[in-house]
Amino acid sequence: MKYLKKYTLFLEEDEFEVKDTDQADVKMAKEKMNTIKEQFNEYNQKKPLIDQVYVKTNKKKTNEEIESELKKILGETDIQSEEDRNPFLVEYCTIARLKKDVDDLQTAKAEDKVKLDDFQEELKLSSEGSTRLLVNTKIQDIKNRMGEKSAKITQIMNDINTKQKEHVTKMEKIKMDMTGYIKKISDSDQK
Repeated sequence: MKYLKKYTLFLEEDEFEVKDTDQADVKMAKEKMNTIKEQFNEYNQKKPLIDQVYVKTNKKKTNEEIESELKKILGETDIQSEEDRNPFLVEYCTIARLKKDVDDLQTAKAEDKVKLDDFQEELKLSSEGSTRLLVNTKIQDIKNRMGEKSAKITQIMNDINTKQKEHVTKMEKIKMDMTGYIKKISDSDQK
């Protein structure tokens, strides 16, 4: 029971103090644990901010504006370089961007549907042959665009599902690694 109490207190510790007397592998485990804890905390805090940047943006925002807002959240390092950035947040940015792409495509598809309805109404009212031919051509173009957008939405949704599964799997693996680090640290503390 004495050891169980110490182990519970050990797990509740906020940071693992790296001591000069620690062995090299224990030092690395403690440093890695501290880094991972910081990254998970940062991920939980900044994930809603990323959602606000991508999901709640209006269509008038340019990619440069979105990127500048992401730099404020993630840091100034280039997006392709993950060295200074939280890798969990960088992966989540990709998922959030794909979700925004789906929302944009659905909005454009809805706008096309409104145009299609307008042209079909115009076709019903039109009696002239050349006007009917022109309207039919426009209707066919809109139907083709809507079909392409539907296919693209399906493809992006599949990508989102795949990336989310990979992201969750990676985070779970890292949590399992954390358990291993805790075991390594606790084994060294018991000696």
